[in-house]
Amino acid sequence: MRLRKVVVCATLLVSVALSATAFGWSLAAGDVPTADAVAFLLRTIFSIYLLAVAISWVSQNEVDTHWPTTVHLSTLAALEFALLLVTAFLPDSPAPSTFSSATYGPILRGLWYTTLALSALSTMICITVPRGPQLHFPSSRIYSEKTMSNTTTRVLDNVCGLPSASVWDIFLFSYTTKVVMLGYTSESLEIGDLPIVPADMRATTIYQDFRRAMRRIKLPRNFKPAVGSGWGLLYRFGVFNAGMLGLVFALAAVCAVLFYSPAFFLQRLVRFLELDGTPDQPERAWGWFYCAGLFGANAVTYLLTGQLWSVSTTTLQASMRAQLNSLLFAKTLIRKDVASSSGSKSAAPSEDGSVTGDSKKDEDEEEFSSKQQVMTLMTTDVDRVSQMGWYLFPLVDSPIEILIGTFFLYTMLGSSAFIGLAVTCCTLCDSPAFGTFADSFQCSCLSTTTRARSLFVRRIIS
Repeated sequence: MRLRKVVVCATLLVSVALSATAFGWSLAAGDVPTADAVAFLLRTIFSIYLLAVAISWVSQNEVDTHWPTTVHLSTLAALEFALLLVTAFLPDSPAPSTFSSATYGPILRGLWYTTLALSALSTMICITVPRGPQLHFPSSRIYSEKTMSNTTTRVLDNVCGLPSASVWDIFLFSYTTKVVMLGYTSESLEIGDLPIVPADMRATTIYQDFRRAMRRIKLPRNFKPAVGSGWGLLYRFGVFNAGMLGLVFALAAVCAVLFYSPAFFLQRLVRFLELDGTPDQPERAWGWFYCAGLFGANAVTYLLTGQLWSVSTTTLQASMRAQLNSLLFAKTLIRKDVASSSGSKSAAPSEDGSVTGDSKKDEDEEEFSSKQQVMTLMTTDVDRVSQMGWYLFPLVDSPIEILIGTFFLYTMLGSSAFIGLAVTCCTLCDSPAFGTFADSFQCSCLSTTTRARSLFVRRIIS
């Protein structure tokens, strides 16, 4: 891993040298546009910053410091590579593709594409650097002897692949390959055959963190909910998961904007093909740019949409369910102990000398049975609350998609698009009435058809 970091540092050092050379060459040439010189200067400064981060990245051996720097460096390197790639494809991009002077055009163009190749190399290395080594944990410390005896899959790296995954593995969900392959290699699939999840994904750790958060997070002064109403729990629950909820909302907003990007490039490509062979025909490079944009927009949209569904359904939903269920089960155990202790008390004799212990025990059992029913209902409510992460992000992406879709309709149809939307909104109120009428009409048609068939069969028999 250290060798990869050193290679990235060497690559970024060469990139800084090339960017500085291109900037100095643009100043020495004298006839380079000011915007091009500023672009070379900004790219040089950005490359220097990446080099500084990469140098500090080499000496980081702990996961707590290594992984945030890896994600930061991968994001910036991928952003630089994407921008350089777009300017390389874009026909009207500022220098060097618009240079026409033979004295410096080929040189700056060569420096530009060399920097692009180095940026691609550094990006690929950064996004493939793993978070950490493959881990092993003794299964006997988690599972019982009976579970271990039924286990047929025994590997050295028995921990799931998420702690050792890279940025590229997380985007493509490659860390789940180990679980998928169990269906092909394992003789039987038991709980001991599955990879062990990290500590932060286990119910005990989640419960301890959530219980500490319940004690640490204080309600606002002007917010005084009634005892037992649940609003205080909901407030602490939202504050504790605010980070993941913010990530879901941010991904939903980005995916909503990118949802129409393939349609935009497709529209431009169709327009380019319509102008082919006409006097207004644009450069053929624009066609290649629209094709590359269509592919890139689809790829990025699918990758980010997969991350959105993963975070909202897998990460957030499972975390919420574990938090509430663990808190609910902890209270269930406390109430069970109280019921057991009350039921185990010695029976006191009544006035006539008879023992009333059985009746007291029956009352305790009935009380505990009612509590158990309440806990079952609360578990159902927990499952419903945990699905909140699945239903929240449409509140963000739906308005954005509606606004962008309306803008696209307006650019293609003009003011008639708003008339169509108004008619659609007006007819939404009549949809239930039309649905009821359609159901009654269908029932009457079916009954008439049934009567006609029965009459026809009777005539044939007679």
